[in-house]
Amino acid sequence: MAWWSWLYPCHCPIESPLTSPCRGSAQQRSVDNADDVREERRSDLAVGASRGGGSPHRQALAAKAPAEVLRLPDEPPAPKRLPVLDGGYLFPILAYGPNNQVAGLKEALVMGRLLNRTVVVQDIRNIYHDAKKGGVNGRMDFKLVFDFDLLSRYHSIVTLEELRAEGWDGHLGAIGHFGRAIWSWIKVARYELNATDESAKYIEFGKFDCSAPFLQRMAKELLPYKVVGVPLANKVLSNAMYGVALKWNGARCHDMYLQASGHLVKSKRVGSIAHSFREKRLGGADAPYVAVHVRPYTDLCLQWWHKDTYDKDKAAGHCKNGHLYLVFVNETVQHMRRLEETVGRGKAKLFVMSYPELKRVITKMYREAGLRPIFYEQKDLEAELGRKTSISMLGMVEQEIAYQANIFIGSAPSSMTGMVQQERFARGIPMENTVVFSTKK
Repeated sequence: MAWWSWLYPCHCPIESPLTSPCRGSAQQRSVDNADDVREERRSDLAVGASRGGGSPHRQALAAKAPAEVLRLPDEPPAPKRLPVLDGGYLFPILAYGPNNQVAGLKEALVMGRLLNRTVVVQDIRNIYHDAKKGGVNGRMDFKLVFDFDLLSRYHSIVTLEELRAEGWDGHLGAIGHFGRAIWSWIKVARYELNATDESAKYIEFGKFDCSAPFLQRMAKELLPYKVVGVPLANKVLSNAMYGVALKWNGARCHDMYLQASGHLVKSKRVGSIAHSFREKRLGGADAPYVAVHVRPYTDLCLQWWHKDTYDKDKAAGHCKNGHLYLVFVNETVQHMRRLEETVGRGKAKLFVMSYPELKRVITKMYREAGLRPIFYEQKDLEAELGRKTSISMLGMVEQEIAYQANIFIGSAPSSMTGMVQQERFARGIPMENTVVFSTKK
C-alpha cells in the first residue's frame, strides 16, 4: 500500500477536487491517528526525482565525500491529485520577501496535513523594491514558479482561483494566530488577494506547539469555519526561513517541513530555463559546476562592498555577516579545487547568485583569484519569457540552477540560501556538497 493511501484512503480520480464526492471522507479521524501513520511511514520524508542531480560528476563527488543523506523513498506520490479534505481550507497569510513566503507556505503544508485542511496556494509576491531594482511590482504566477501537479499529489491544495470559482466570496471565517496578530500581513491579503477578515473571529493559540493536544485544540476551535486565515512565518518552525537542522531528528513538524521542501519543487518551465542556461553558459547540460550565493546582510551592507577598501569594523553597524567579504573568494577557490579533483582541472565552472549591483565588484575579486564567475541576468530571463519580468522571478530561476549544482555554497543568514539548502537536503544531495561561507566574527 502506498504512503498516500494511508493519509487519503478516498483516492478516487478527480478532475475538480472542489467538487469531488470524495472530499477527504473519513480519513484522518483524529490528529493522533494521522501522526501515528506519519511516524510509521518515515521513508516518505524524502522524495525522488533528482532534477539535474544524477550527472556522473555529481555521483562521483558524492561517492568521494560520504555524508549524511536523506534517502530517497521507494514509493511514488499519489497517481492523481489529492481530494479536498473534510476539515475545510487553510488560507496562509504570507509576508516579507518571496523566499520568506515560500517558507511560510511550507509551514502551511505541514499545518494542512496536521489539521486535515486543504491549503490554498497563491501567487508569490515580488520583493518590495523589485521595480526600483529594474524589475516589476506584482506577483509571480505560482504555477510558473512551482510544479503544482507534483505538489497536488503529495498535499491537498487548491489555487485561490479554483476556490473563488466554487463560490468563495473572499471572507475568512476565522484568523488563527500564534502570538500577536500581524495586521500588516492581513492588510496585504485584503488589498492584493481580496481576502477580507471583516467579521472574522480572531483565535489566539499562543506559541505553536506540534503536540497532539495542541493540534487537537486547534482543529476543534477552527472546525466551525470553512476558510481559515493563518499568518505564517517562523511559526510552525521558529527557523523555517533559515537555519532548519538539515537532518531527520524525529521531531514531527520539523521532519514534515523538510518533507514539504522536497515536494515544493520548481516547475518544468523553470527547469527548462535552467537547463538551457547550463547548455549555453555553463559548459553543457551535464558539465560540473559550483554555485555560490553571495549575500551581504543587511541591504545597507552593500554600500561597504563598493568602497575601495573594505573596513569590517566600520561596516559592522550595517553588515550582520561582515566576515563574508573577507572569505568568500578563498572559500570558493577551495571548493572549486575539491570539485576539480574529481572532474579534472579546469573543467568546473562557477555560477554566482548575488545582487546585480554587486556583479562588477564580485567579478573583479574572483578574477583576481583566477576564477571566471558566470551570472544569470535579467536580460537572459526576459529573452526566455518574451516579456519584462521581476527580479524576484530571476531569483527563482537562480535557485533552480543552484539546486542542480555539484556544490552549493550559501551565505548566512539568508532565506534564499535557506530555500536552496532545504531542497537539496530533502531531495537527497549529500550535505558535504551543500555548505555556507564561514561566519567567524
